[in-house]
Amino acid sequence: MGAVPVQRRKQTQADERVPARRSRGRQRGIVDRDLLLDTAATLFAAKGYRATSLDDIASDLGMKKSSLYHYIASKEEILVDLYDRIYELVEDRIDAIVGEDLEPDDKLRRMVAAYIDSITSHTDMFAMALRNEHELSVEHRTAILRRHRRMERRFETVIREGQEKGLIVDLNPRLLDLAMFGMVLFIQYWYRNTDFDAETITSEFLRLLETGWKSRDGAARKPGAPETLEDALEPTRRLIDKLKEDVTALSINLDRAGDSLDEGLALSRGLTRPTTPTR
Repeated sequence: MGAVPVQRRKQTQADERVPARRSRGRQRGIVDRDLLLDTAATLFAAKGYRATSLDDIASDLGMKKSSLYHYIASKEEILVDLYDRIYELVEDRIDAIVGEDLEPDDKLRRMVAAYIDSITSHTDMFAMALRNEHELSVEHRTAILRRHRRMERRFETVIREGQEKGLIVDLNPRLLDLAMFGMVLFIQYWYRNTDFDAETITSEFLRLLETGWKSRDGAARKPGAPETLEDALEPTRRLIDKLKEDVTALSINLDRAGDSLDEGLALSRGLTRPTTPTR
């Protein structure tokens, strides 16, 4: 996602931002805000949100819990800030791609690749987010869901544009979108427990997804691929005709072999027929 100015985001996405939270001197002290969020994300992903205390976070940061309150007001504030951080990261990259002058299928490919890269680069944050959404207050959870739906609509829009150009298969764009998100977002569950690197995952996932979303007509058709069903079936028809010819030839040969066998048997019986004795 390209860099979307913070001020513009405040103006255009006000209804989908997480509600404002109380701040308690975040600028004081020496702990970097990103370090605090990284530490919390790692602990939330490993232990779970509820099992992680502010004492745990402060201890990992090498500070006292009382000092932590210079940066945050509550544990939920950290969780909400982590969601903000995730969506800002992804939105910036996706928005930059959406704004490029690309064909929809190429644009969709790059958007998916960017999303996968974001997940593999920030696995703890994504794992924390997807596993702890229920821990948010109703107000915050509603805001997060709206923001996620906004992200889904970005992809749906590109899918529809590709369908209009015959570049993306004519399936329900909403279902195609949900299937794609479900597949990609689940990476965070198993990524750290496999030997696959991010580049391999991205490449293989894109091949699999494109097999499903690419149209078989128009510009998406590979050179030399059949244009119609008749063209696709023609090689099969030729093979069937050849098999019929072979079966006919085999039948003729079998008939000839049978005739020869009959003649041979008849001759053999004539040579061995007993003679009538003379009186």
